[in-house]
Amino acid sequence: MFGALALLGGAALGAMLPGTRREDELLRDYRDQLFDEAEKIYHEEKNRVSSAVSAGVEEAKAAVTNVVSAAKGELTDDDGDKAASPENLQKTPGEAKTVSGPAQLGKTPSSKA
Repeated sequence: MFGALALLGGAALGAMLPGTRREDELLRDYRDQLFDEAEKIYHEEKNRVSSAVSAGVEEAKAAVTNVVSAAKGELTDDDGDKAASPENLQKTPGEAKTVSGPAQLGKTPSSKA
C-alpha cells in the first residue's frame, strides 16, 4: 500500500512540473502509461479502504446492538420486573436480580427497625 501511495504521490508531483518538448517526444507513451497505472492503483486502494471502513462501521453497529441487548437483559429479570436498583447496578453481569423486601429500603434482614 505504501508503494502505491508513493507512486501516486510521485505521479502527482510530476504532473505539476512543466514538461519540455523533448520530454514529450521521448516519454509521452511511457508517461501516459504510468499515469493510467497510478490512477488504477488509486481507485483500487480507495475501494479497498472504503470497504474496510464500511465493514468496520457495520461491525461496530452490531457490537453496540449486542451491548444494548445485553444491558436490557441485565436490567430485567425473568418475570420482566425491573432490576435496576442501585445495589443491582453495581453487581457484575448475571448477578442482578429484583430486590424485594427490607433490602429495598436500605434495611437488611439483620437490621431491627
